[in-house]
Amino acid sequence: MRESPARAEPHDATAWLPLPDFAELPPLEQLLIPDPTVDQTPVRDVPMGLPSPARAEPHDATAWLPLPDLDELASVDALLAPDPTVAPTPPRAVPVGLPSPARAEPHDATTWLPLPEFDPVPAESGSGGDRPPAHRRTARRFHVPFRVLATCVAVTATIAGAYYGMSALLDKGADVDVRVDGRVISTETGVDTVGELLAEQQVVLDDYDRPIPAAETPIENKMVVKVLRAEPITVNFDGVAAVVETTYHNADGFIADATTQLSPGGAIGLIDPPKRFTRLDTPVVRTIKTGALQVDGDLIEYASPAHTVAELLANLDVTLDDADITTPYGLSDVLPNEVTVAVSRVRNETVTKEETYTLPDVVQEDPTMDVSAAPIVTEGVPGIQAVTYQVIRHNNVVADEIPVGDPVPLNPAIPKITIIGALYDPKWDKIAECETGSNWDAKGFKYQGGTGIYYKNWSYYGGKAFAPTGGQATKYQQIIVAERIRAEHGWGAWGCGKTLGYAKEDGKRLNE
Repeated sequence: MRESPARAEPHDATAWLPLPDFAELPPLEQLLIPDPTVDQTPVRDVPMGLPSPARAEPHDATAWLPLPDLDELASVDALLAPDPTVAPTPPRAVPVGLPSPARAEPHDATTWLPLPEFDPVPAESGSGGDRPPAHRRTARRFHVPFRVLATCVAVTATIAGAYYGMSALLDKGADVDVRVDGRVISTETGVDTVGELLAEQQVVLDDYDRPIPAAETPIENKMVVKVLRAEPITVNFDGVAAVVETTYHNADGFIADATTQLSPGGAIGLIDPPKRFTRLDTPVVRTIKTGALQVDGDLIEYASPAHTVAELLANLDVTLDDADITTPYGLSDVLPNEVTVAVSRVRNETVTKEETYTLPDVVQEDPTMDVSAAPIVTEGVPGIQAVTYQVIRHNNVVADEIPVGDPVPLNPAIPKITIIGALYDPKWDKIAECETGSNWDAKGFKYQGGTGIYYKNWSYYGGKAFAPTGGQATKYQQIIVAERIRAEHGWGAWGCGKTLGYAKEDGKRLNE
Protein backbone atom coordinates (compact mmCIF):
# COMPACT_ATOMS: atom_id res chain seq x y z
CA MET A 1 0.00 0.00 0.00
CA ARG A 2 1.21 3.48 -0.80
CA GLU A 3 0.47 6.19 1.64
CA SER A 4 -2.49 8.39 0.88
CA PRO A 5 -1.74 11.89 -0.37
CA ALA A 6 -4.75 13.06 1.63
CA ARG A 7 -2.76 14.26 4.60
CA ALA A 8 -2.19 17.55 6.31
CA GLU A 9 -1.41 19.20 9.60
CA PRO A 10 -2.76 20.16 12.05
CA HIS A 11 -4.93 17.14 12.64
CA ASP A 12 -8.65 17.27 13.21
CA ALA A 13 -10.18 13.92 14.13
CA THR A 14 -13.68 15.16 13.26
CA ALA A 15 -12.85 16.42 9.75
CA TRP A 16 -13.94 14.53 6.59
CA LEU A 17 -13.61 15.21 2.95
CA PRO A 18 -15.99 18.02 1.95
CA LEU A 19 -19.19 16.90 0.19
CA PRO A 20 -20.23 18.81 -2.95
CA ASP A 21 -23.46 20.69 -3.26
CA PHE A 22 -25.63 18.30 -5.33
CA ALA A 23 -27.56 21.25 -6.79
CA GLU A 24 -24.38 22.33 -8.55
CA LEU A 25 -23.63 18.94 -10.13
CA PRO A 26 -24.42 18.42 -13.88
CA PRO A 27 -27.07 15.81 -14.77
CA LEU A 28 -25.95 12.30 -15.58
CA GLU A 29 -27.18 12.66 -19.20
CA GLN A 30 -24.81 15.56 -19.72
CA LEU A 31 -21.92 13.52 -18.36
CA LEU A 32 -22.73 10.57 -20.65
CA ILE A 33 -23.46 12.64 -23.77
CA PRO A 34 -22.12 16.16 -23.25
CA ASP A 35 -23.55 19.01 -25.33
CA PRO A 36 -20.68 20.58 -27.29
CA THR A 37 -22.63 23.86 -27.46
CA VAL A 38 -22.77 24.16 -23.67
CA ASP A 39 -19.75 25.08 -21.61
CA GLN A 40 -18.80 22.23 -19.34
CA THR A 41 -18.60 22.74 -15.63
CA PRO A 42 -15.06 24.02 -15.04
CA VAL A 43 -12.73 21.88 -13.00
CA ARG A 44 -12.75 23.06 -9.41
CA ASP A 45 -9.60 24.83 -8.41
CA VAL A 46 -7.69 23.08 -5.66
CA PRO A 47 -6.43 25.67 -3.16
CA MET A 48 -2.65 25.17 -2.98
CA GLY A 49 -0.92 25.77 0.35
CA LEU A 50 -4.08 25.31 2.41
CA PRO A 51 -4.43 22.28 4.69
CA SER A 52 -6.77 19.59 3.48
CA PRO A 53 -9.74 18.95 5.78
CA ALA A 54 -9.14 15.25 5.19
CA ARG A 55 -6.91 14.78 8.18
CA ALA A 56 -7.01 12.91 11.43
CA GLU A 57 -4.97 11.03 13.97
CA PRO A 58 -3.66 8.43 14.47
CA HIS A 59 -1.78 8.01 11.21
CA ASP A 60 -1.77 4.90 9.10
CA ALA A 61 0.51 4.99 6.08
CA THR A 62 -1.40 2.11 4.47
CA ALA A 63 -4.90 3.65 4.79
CA TRP A 64 -6.75 5.01 1.77
CA LEU A 65 -10.23 6.27 1.24
CA PRO A 66 -12.60 3.27 1.32
CA LEU A 67 -13.73 1.97 -2.09
CA PRO A 68 -17.34 0.83 -2.59
CA ASP A 69 -18.25 -2.73 -3.43
CA LEU A 70 -19.01 -2.63 -7.20
CA ASP A 71 -21.63 -5.35 -6.81
CA GLU A 72 -23.66 -3.06 -4.59
CA LEU A 73 -23.70 -0.16 -7.07
CA ALA A 74 -26.89 0.51 -9.06
CA SER A 75 -26.82 0.03 -12.84
CA VAL A 76 -26.79 2.94 -15.27
CA ASP A 77 -30.37 2.10 -16.34
CA ALA A 78 -31.53 2.12 -12.74
CA LEU A 79 -29.90 5.51 -12.27
CA LEU A 80 -31.51 6.89 -15.49
CA ALA A 81 -34.95 5.36 -14.93
CA PRO A 82 -35.39 4.58 -11.24
CA ASP A 83 -38.12 2.14 -10.28
CA PRO A 84 -40.75 4.14 -8.34
CA THR A 85 -41.69 1.00 -6.39
CA VAL A 86 -38.21 0.61 -4.96
CA ALA A 87 -37.18 2.88 -2.15
CA PRO A 88 -34.01 4.80 -2.94
CA THR A 89 -30.84 3.86 -1.06
CA PRO A 90 -30.40 6.32 1.80
CA PRO A 91 -27.20 8.37 1.70
CA ARG A 92 -24.39 6.94 3.77
CA ALA A 93 -24.05 8.63 7.12
CA VAL A 94 -20.70 10.25 7.84
CA PRO A 95 -19.57 9.29 11.36
CA VAL A 96 -19.04 12.56 13.21
CA GLY A 97 -16.09 12.59 15.64
CA LEU A 98 -14.45 9.48 14.15
CA PRO A 99 -11.06 9.78 12.48
CA SER A 100 -11.08 9.80 8.70
CA PRO A 101 -9.37 6.79 7.10
CA ALA A 102 -7.74 9.26 4.72
CA ARG A 103 -4.67 9.74 6.84
CA ALA A 104 -1.00 9.03 6.50
CA GLU A 105 2.45 10.09 7.55
CA PRO A 106 4.50 12.16 6.85
CA HIS A 107 2.22 15.15 6.60
CA ASP A 108 2.14 17.65 3.78
CA ALA A 109 -0.18 20.59 4.41
CA THR A 110 -0.17 21.50 0.70
CA THR A 111 -1.28 18.08 -0.59
CA TRP A 112 -4.86 17.36 -1.69
CA LEU A 113 -6.52 14.34 -3.10
CA PRO A 114 -5.88 14.20 -6.85
CA LEU A 115 -8.99 14.91 -8.90
CA PRO A 116 -9.62 12.71 -11.95
CA GLU A 117 -10.14 14.18 -15.37
CA PHE A 118 -13.54 13.27 -16.81
CA ASP A 119 -13.50 12.45 -20.48
CA PRO A 120 -16.93 12.81 -22.10
CA VAL A 121 -18.53 9.58 -23.30
CA PRO A 122 -18.67 9.65 -27.12
CA ALA A 123 -22.14 9.97 -28.58
CA GLU A 124 -23.59 7.20 -30.72
CA SER A 125 -22.69 7.91 -34.37
CA GLY A 126 -25.68 8.76 -36.44
CA SER A 127 -27.91 9.15 -33.46
CA GLY A 128 -30.43 11.92 -33.59
CA GLY A 129 -32.78 13.66 -31.28
CA ASP A 130 -32.35 16.56 -29.03
CA ARG A 131 -29.65 16.55 -26.40
CA PRO A 132 -30.81 17.07 -22.87
CA PRO A 133 -30.38 20.62 -21.71
CA ALA A 134 -27.37 21.25 -19.52
CA HIS A 135 -29.39 23.09 -16.89
CA ARG A 136 -31.65 20.14 -15.92
CA ARG A 137 -30.94 18.65 -12.54
CA THR A 138 -33.30 15.67 -12.44
CA ALA A 139 -32.62 12.27 -13.99
CA ARG A 140 -34.80 11.13 -16.89
CA ARG A 141 -35.16 7.94 -18.79
CA PHE A 142 -32.37 7.59 -21.30
CA HIS A 143 -31.62 4.65 -23.61
CA VAL A 144 -28.10 3.87 -24.78
CA PRO A 145 -28.03 1.83 -28.00
CA PHE A 146 -26.74 -1.66 -27.52
CA ARG A 147 -24.21 -1.25 -30.34
CA VAL A 148 -22.58 1.64 -28.51
CA LEU A 149 -22.36 -0.32 -25.27
CA ALA A 150 -20.91 -3.35 -27.04
CA THR A 151 -18.33 -1.21 -28.77
CA CYS A 152 -17.32 0.38 -25.44
CA VAL A 153 -16.98 -3.00 -23.76
CA ALA A 154 -14.83 -4.35 -26.60
CA VAL A 155 -12.58 -1.31 -26.63
CA THR A 156 -12.24 -1.42 -22.83
CA ALA A 157 -11.35 -5.12 -22.88
CA THR A 158 -8.77 -4.57 -25.61
CA ILE A 159 -7.16 -1.70 -23.74
CA ALA A 160 -7.17 -3.61 -20.45
CA GLY A 161 -5.63 -6.66 -22.05
CA ALA A 162 -2.94 -4.59 -23.69
CA TYR A 163 -2.26 -2.76 -20.43
CA TYR A 164 -1.91 -5.87 -18.30
CA GLY A 165 0.08 -7.61 -20.98
CA MET A 166 2.55 -4.78 -21.26
CA SER A 167 2.67 -4.51 -17.46
CA ALA A 168 3.59 -8.17 -17.22
CA LEU A 169 6.34 -7.72 -19.81
CA LEU A 170 7.74 -4.56 -18.20
CA ASP A 171 7.31 -5.60 -14.52
CA LYS A 172 10.75 -5.74 -12.83
CA GLY A 173 9.56 -7.10 -9.50
CA ALA A 174 8.16 -5.66 -6.27
CA ASP A 175 7.06 -2.04 -5.99
CA VAL A 176 8.74 -0.42 -2.99
CA ASP A 177 9.20 3.04 -1.51
CA VAL A 178 12.45 4.07 0.18
CA ARG A 179 12.28 7.03 2.54
CA VAL A 180 15.72 8.47 3.14
CA ASP A 181 17.15 11.91 3.89
CA GLY A 182 13.78 13.65 3.51
CA ARG A 183 12.91 12.17 0.11
CA VAL A 184 10.94 9.19 -1.19
CA ILE A 185 12.36 6.83 -3.82
CA SER A 186 9.60 4.84 -5.54
CA THR A 187 11.05 1.97 -7.53
CA GLU A 188 10.58 -1.57 -8.79
CA THR A 189 13.17 -4.07 -7.71
CA GLY A 190 14.04 -7.69 -8.15
CA VAL A 191 16.47 -7.97 -5.24
CA ASP A 192 15.76 -10.21 -2.27
CA THR A 193 16.46 -8.16 0.87
CA VAL A 194 16.21 -4.62 2.20
CA GLY A 195 20.00 -4.38 2.37
CA GLU A 196 20.33 -5.31 -1.31
CA LEU A 197 17.62 -2.76 -2.17
CA LEU A 198 19.55 0.02 -0.41
CA ALA A 199 22.74 -0.98 -2.19
CA GLU A 200 20.84 -0.97 -5.49
CA GLN A 201 19.63 2.56 -4.79
CA GLN A 202 23.15 3.60 -3.68
CA VAL A 203 21.92 4.46 -0.19
CA VAL A 204 25.00 4.34 2.07
CA LEU A 205 24.52 3.54 5.74
CA ASP A 206 26.97 4.84 8.34
CA ASP A 207 27.98 2.62 11.25
CA TYR A 208 24.95 3.36 13.41
CA ASP A 209 22.33 4.22 10.75
CA ARG A 210 19.38 1.82 10.74
CA PRO A 211 16.86 0.75 8.08
CA ILE A 212 13.29 -0.21 9.01
CA PRO A 213 12.65 -3.04 8.44
CA ALA A 214 16.11 -4.51 9.06
CA ALA A 215 18.59 -5.11 6.23
CA GLU A 216 18.03 -8.87 6.21
CA THR A 217 14.24 -8.55 5.81
CA PRO A 218 12.92 -10.09 2.55
CA ILE A 219 11.47 -7.66 0.00
CA GLU A 220 7.67 -7.65 -0.36
CA ASN A 221 5.46 -5.86 -2.81
CA LYS A 222 4.20 -2.46 -1.69
CA MET A 223 6.88 -2.39 1.03
CA VAL A 224 7.94 0.94 2.59
CA VAL A 225 11.55 1.10 3.78
CA LYS A 226 12.67 3.91 6.09
CA VAL A 227 16.32 4.82 6.66
CA LEU A 228 17.00 6.36 10.07
CA ARG A 229 20.18 8.41 10.32
CA ALA A 230 22.10 8.25 13.62
CA GLU A 231 22.56 11.50 15.52
CA PRO A 232 25.20 12.29 18.16
CA ILE A 233 24.07 12.55 21.79
CA THR A 234 26.48 13.83 24.44
CA VAL A 235 26.49 11.71 27.62
CA ASN A 236 28.13 11.79 31.04
CA PHE A 237 29.98 8.46 31.11
CA ASP A 238 31.48 7.70 34.53
CA GLY A 239 31.98 11.42 35.13
CA VAL A 240 33.54 12.16 31.72
CA ALA A 241 31.83 13.65 28.65
CA ALA A 242 31.43 11.24 25.70
CA VAL A 243 29.36 11.00 22.50
CA VAL A 244 26.98 8.20 21.47
CA GLU A 245 25.75 7.88 17.87
CA THR A 246 22.23 6.43 17.84
CA THR A 247 18.92 6.27 15.98
CA TYR A 248 16.98 5.29 19.06
CA HIS A 249 14.91 7.54 21.27
CA ASN A 250 14.01 4.86 23.85
CA ALA A 251 16.21 3.60 26.69
CA ASP A 252 16.67 0.00 25.47
CA GLY A 253 17.84 0.94 21.99
CA PHE A 254 19.99 3.80 23.26
CA ILE A 255 21.76 1.67 25.87
CA ALA A 256 22.50 -0.99 23.24
CA ASP A 257 24.30 1.57 21.04
CA ALA A 258 26.00 3.15 24.07
CA THR A 259 27.31 -0.24 25.24
CA THR A 260 28.82 -0.96 21.82
CA GLN A 261 30.51 2.43 21.61
CA LEU A 262 31.52 3.11 25.22
CA SER A 263 32.02 -0.28 26.88
CA PRO A 264 32.47 -3.13 24.37
CA GLY A 265 32.12 -6.41 26.20
CA GLY A 266 31.09 -4.66 29.42
CA ALA A 267 27.80 -3.67 30.98
CA ILE A 268 26.53 -0.14 31.43
CA GLY A 269 23.33 1.41 32.73
CA LEU A 270 21.48 4.71 33.00
CA ILE A 271 20.75 6.95 35.96
CA ASP A 272 17.44 8.85 35.74
CA PRO A 273 17.08 8.39 31.97
CA PRO A 274 14.85 10.80 30.01
CA LYS A 275 11.60 9.50 28.56
CA ARG A 276 12.83 10.34 25.06
CA PHE A 277 16.49 10.63 24.10
CA THR A 278 17.31 13.71 22.01
CA ARG A 279 20.34 15.86 21.29
CA LEU A 280 19.09 18.32 23.90
CA ASP A 281 19.62 15.78 26.71
CA THR A 282 22.82 14.72 28.46
CA PRO A 283 22.04 11.20 29.74
CA VAL A 284 24.05 9.90 32.71
CA VAL A 285 25.67 6.59 31.71
CA ARG A 286 27.53 4.47 34.22
CA THR A 287 29.53 1.23 34.21
CA ILE A 288 27.69 -1.52 36.08
CA LYS A 289 29.46 -2.28 39.38
CA THR A 290 28.87 -5.40 41.47
CA GLY A 291 29.41 -5.88 45.19
CA ALA A 292 27.54 -5.87 48.49
CA LEU A 293 26.05 -3.21 50.76
CA GLN A 294 25.79 -3.83 54.51
CA VAL A 295 23.00 -1.69 55.94
CA ASP A 296 20.57 -1.99 58.86
CA GLY A 297 21.64 -5.56 59.60
CA ASP A 298 21.18 -6.76 56.00
CA LEU A 299 23.74 -7.66 53.34
CA ILE A 300 22.45 -6.58 49.93
CA GLU A 301 24.22 -7.83 46.81
CA TYR A 302 23.98 -5.34 43.96
CA ALA A 303 24.74 -4.81 40.27
CA SER A 304 24.39 -1.06 40.02
CA PRO A 305 25.17 1.67 37.45
CA ALA A 306 26.86 3.74 40.17
CA HIS A 307 30.05 5.78 39.80
CA THR A 308 30.25 6.90 43.44
CA VAL A 309 29.08 5.54 46.79
CA ALA A 310 26.39 8.25 46.89
CA GLU A 311 25.01 7.08 43.52
CA LEU A 312 24.99 3.49 44.79
CA LEU A 313 22.88 4.44 47.81
CA ALA A 314 20.50 6.45 45.62
CA ASN A 315 20.18 3.54 43.19
CA LEU A 316 19.33 1.18 46.07
CA ASP A 317 16.96 3.69 47.71
CA VAL A 318 19.06 3.85 50.89
CA THR A 319 18.70 7.17 52.73
CA LEU A 320 21.27 8.46 55.22
CA ASP A 321 20.71 10.87 58.07
CA ASP A 322 23.11 13.76 58.47
CA ALA A 323 25.35 11.93 60.96
CA ASP A 324 25.36 8.54 59.17
CA ILE A 325 28.60 7.44 57.51
CA THR A 326 29.81 4.83 55.03
CA THR A 327 32.99 2.74 55.32
CA PRO A 328 35.58 2.08 54.01
CA TYR A 329 34.64 4.59 51.27
CA GLY A 330 32.99 7.98 51.74
CA LEU A 331 29.94 9.20 49.85
CA SER A 332 31.98 11.16 47.29
CA ASP A 333 34.55 8.39 46.69
CA VAL A 334 34.56 6.49 43.38
CA LEU A 335 32.96 3.08 43.93
CA PRO A 336 35.40 0.25 43.11
CA ASN A 337 34.15 -3.01 41.65
CA GLU A 338 33.61 -6.09 43.81
CA VAL A 339 33.73 -4.41 47.26
CA THR A 340 31.55 -4.37 50.37
CA VAL A 341 30.38 -0.99 51.60
CA ALA A 342 29.01 -0.65 55.14
CA VAL A 343 26.49 1.94 56.29
CA SER A 344 26.79 3.00 59.91
CA ARG A 345 23.75 4.60 61.49
CA VAL A 346 25.35 7.16 63.80
CA ARG A 347 23.36 8.31 66.82
CA ASN A 348 24.54 10.85 69.39
CA GLU A 349 23.24 11.24 72.94
CA THR A 350 24.34 13.06 76.09
CA VAL A 351 24.92 10.98 79.23
CA THR A 352 26.01 12.10 82.74
CA LYS A 353 27.86 9.62 84.93
CA GLU A 354 29.14 9.64 88.54
CA GLU A 355 32.79 8.65 88.64
CA THR A 356 35.47 8.21 91.27
CA TYR A 357 38.50 10.43 90.80
CA THR A 358 41.78 11.23 92.51
CA LEU A 359 43.96 14.29 92.62
CA PRO A 360 47.65 14.34 91.65
CA ASP A 361 50.19 13.76 94.40
CA VAL A 362 51.58 16.86 96.04
CA VAL A 363 55.23 17.23 97.19
CA GLN A 364 55.92 19.96 99.68
CA GLU A 365 59.38 21.20 100.68
CA ASP A 366 60.07 21.99 104.33
CA PRO A 367 63.05 24.38 104.56
CA THR A 368 63.45 23.56 108.25
CA MET A 369 63.69 19.82 107.68
CA ASP A 370 66.99 18.25 106.68
CA VAL A 371 67.09 16.69 103.22
CA SER A 372 68.27 13.43 104.69
CA ALA A 373 65.27 13.17 106.99
CA ALA A 374 62.54 10.69 106.11
CA PRO A 375 59.66 12.28 104.14
CA ILE A 376 56.38 12.83 105.91
CA VAL A 377 53.54 11.31 103.81
CA THR A 378 49.81 11.92 104.14
CA GLU A 379 47.77 9.51 102.01
CA GLY A 380 45.11 10.95 99.71
CA VAL A 381 41.36 10.20 99.60
CA PRO A 382 39.46 9.57 96.27
CA GLY A 383 36.47 11.76 95.50
CA ILE A 384 33.26 11.47 93.42
CA GLN A 385 32.41 13.77 90.50
CA ALA A 386 29.68 14.06 87.82
CA VAL A 387 31.01 13.81 84.23
CA THR A 388 28.89 14.53 81.12
CA TYR A 389 29.70 12.65 77.88
CA GLN A 390 28.55 12.78 74.25
CA VAL A 391 28.03 9.11 73.44
CA ILE A 392 28.41 8.16 69.75
CA ARG A 393 26.85 4.88 68.63
CA HIS A 394 27.39 3.14 65.29
CA ASN A 395 24.51 0.75 64.60
CA ASN A 396 23.63 0.83 68.34
CA VAL A 397 27.21 -0.02 69.35
CA VAL A 398 29.13 2.59 71.36
CA ALA A 399 31.99 3.84 69.19
CA ASP A 400 33.20 6.75 71.29
CA GLU A 401 32.49 8.83 74.41
CA ILE A 402 33.60 12.46 74.39
CA PRO A 403 33.57 14.47 77.67
CA VAL A 404 31.47 17.61 77.47
CA GLY A 405 32.31 20.50 79.77
CA ASP A 406 34.13 20.28 83.11
CA PRO A 407 33.45 17.61 85.73
CA VAL A 408 31.40 18.71 88.74
CA PRO A 409 32.79 17.41 92.08
CA LEU A 410 30.15 15.82 94.27
CA ASN A 411 32.54 14.61 97.00
CA PRO A 412 35.92 16.38 96.64
CA ALA A 413 39.07 14.25 96.64
CA ILE A 414 42.12 14.83 98.86
CA PRO A 415 45.57 14.47 97.25
CA LYS A 416 48.48 12.49 98.65
CA ILE A 417 50.88 14.94 100.32
CA THR A 418 54.62 14.23 100.78
CA ILE A 419 56.74 16.61 102.89
CA ILE A 420 60.45 16.48 102.19
CA GLY A 421 63.34 18.29 103.81
CA ALA A 422 64.82 21.24 101.96
CA LEU A 423 67.54 22.12 104.50
CA TYR A 424 71.10 21.36 103.19
CA ASP A 425 74.64 22.65 103.35
CA PRO A 426 75.00 25.61 100.93
CA LYS A 427 78.45 24.32 99.98
CA TRP A 428 76.68 21.88 97.63
CA ASP A 429 75.55 24.80 95.49
CA LYS A 430 79.21 25.90 95.20
CA ILE A 431 80.33 22.32 94.35
CA ALA A 432 77.62 22.06 91.65
CA GLU A 433 78.56 25.44 90.22
CA CYS A 434 82.19 24.38 90.01
CA GLU A 435 81.58 20.82 88.71
CA THR A 436 78.76 21.29 86.13
CA GLY A 437 77.84 24.95 86.10
CA SER A 438 74.89 24.17 88.42
CA ASN A 439 73.39 21.72 85.90
CA TRP A 440 71.51 19.39 88.23
CA ASP A 441 70.16 17.53 85.14
CA ALA A 442 73.61 16.64 83.78
CA LYS A 443 73.57 13.20 82.13
CA GLY A 444 77.22 12.49 81.43
CA PHE A 445 78.54 9.08 80.51
CA LYS A 446 80.46 8.67 83.82
CA TYR A 447 79.64 11.68 85.95
CA GLN A 448 76.04 12.72 86.41
CA GLY A 449 73.86 15.24 88.24
CA GLY A 450 74.75 18.69 89.52
CA THR A 451 77.66 17.53 91.69
CA GLY A 452 79.01 15.10 89.05
CA ILE A 453 78.58 11.87 91.00
CA TYR A 454 80.39 8.91 89.45
CA TYR A 455 77.77 6.53 88.06
CA LYS A 456 79.05 3.53 90.07
CA ASN A 457 78.97 5.57 93.27
CA TRP A 458 75.37 6.58 92.49
CA SER A 459 74.38 2.95 92.50
CA TYR A 460 76.66 1.98 95.45
CA TYR A 461 75.33 4.68 97.76
CA GLY A 462 71.63 3.95 97.14
CA GLY A 463 70.91 6.52 94.44
CA LYS A 464 68.90 4.08 92.33
CA ALA A 465 66.24 4.14 95.03
CA PHE A 466 65.49 7.61 93.75
CA ALA A 467 66.28 7.35 90.00
CA PRO A 468 68.31 5.21 87.58
CA THR A 469 70.97 7.92 87.20
CA GLY A 470 72.01 11.00 89.13
CA GLY A 471 70.85 13.34 86.36
CA GLN A 472 67.32 11.95 86.61
CA ALA A 473 66.98 12.52 90.36
CA THR A 474 65.87 15.72 92.06
CA LYS A 475 68.34 18.20 93.48
CA TYR A 476 67.51 17.13 97.04
CA GLN A 477 67.90 13.44 96.17
CA GLN A 478 71.32 14.13 94.63
CA ILE A 479 72.36 16.02 97.79
CA ILE A 480 71.19 13.08 99.96
CA VAL A 481 73.45 10.66 97.99
CA ALA A 482 76.28 13.24 97.96
CA GLU A 483 76.05 13.56 101.76
CA ARG A 484 76.43 9.79 102.06
CA ILE A 485 79.58 9.93 99.96
CA ARG A 486 80.95 12.95 101.91
CA ALA A 487 80.25 11.24 105.21
CA GLU A 488 82.61 8.43 104.18
CA HIS A 489 85.18 10.25 102.01
CA GLY A 490 84.82 13.92 102.89
CA TRP A 491 84.77 16.94 100.58
CA GLY A 492 87.94 15.69 99.00
CA ALA A 493 85.89 13.14 97.01
CA TRP A 494 85.21 16.04 94.60
CA GLY A 495 87.95 17.81 92.76
CA CYS A 496 86.12 21.07 93.25
CA GLY A 497 86.00 20.26 96.98
CA LYS A 498 89.77 20.54 96.96
CA THR A 499 89.75 23.57 94.69
CA LEU A 500 87.28 25.38 96.90
CA GLY A 501 89.25 24.41 100.05
CA TYR A 502 86.47 22.40 101.62
CA ALA A 503 88.66 19.27 101.95
CA LYS A 504 90.91 21.03 104.45
CA GLU A 505 88.01 21.80 106.74
CA ASP A 506 87.07 18.24 107.50
CA GLY A 507 90.81 17.06 107.61
CA LYS A 508 90.10 14.05 105.45
CA ARG A 509 92.00 12.90 102.43
CA LEU A 510 90.71 11.26 99.25
CA ASN A 511 92.18 7.81 98.72
CA GLU A 512 93.61 7.96 95.24
